Amino acid sequence: MTAWRSTSIGIAAALLSAPLIYTLYAVPPASTITPYAGPPIRIDSVHMPPALDRIEVVSDIAPGELKVSDLDHWSAPLPHVAKQALSADLVARLPPGRAIFPHLAKPEDALGVAVDILNFRADTKGADLEASWIITSTNLGTASRRGSGRFRSGGSVAGAIATAQALSALLAQVADQIVADLEHEAN
Repeated sequence: MTAWRSTSIGIAAALLSAPLIYTLYAVPPASTITPYAGPPIRIDSVHMPPALDRIEVVSDIAPGELKVSDLDHWSAPLPHVAKQALSADLVARLPPGRAIFPHLAKPEDALGVAVDILNFRADTKGADLEASWIITSTNLGTASRRGSGRFRSGGSVAGAIATAQALSALLAQVADQIVADLEHEAN
């Protein structure tokens, strides 16, 4: 009877401490689809700061101090989840056929985007993201385009779900800026 009870307690404890899984998602654009008629575009890569590039959700405690949650995990490595969300954000902002899904082959005339997240910080005052990107063409004679920005999302960001929501919203702002850069370059 004692062995059965300790096994039951162990199973119950394991079930109570199972990690929660979070993902990022596309955020609908604030305006209508951009009438972009340039080459199709694909997010080729998203790079995260080393402190965030992990399966566990990381929270800011104080400047220079982070908390790694053993019970809150991303659904996949964070750069992969961010690449998927950013790609979905582009699909929502560009005309049909202009955004290439991230795992499809890139056509010869397509543009590729590499995004580098320098910093992501979330606390009770809101969330901040600093990013840089480069848009390149598969045509060797075409110049690369660079962009960067600091993006802000207001409201308290406490907990893993709020972190996922804030990061999703900030990546959507990055997508808005990439689309604006594409539109500006086309005109």
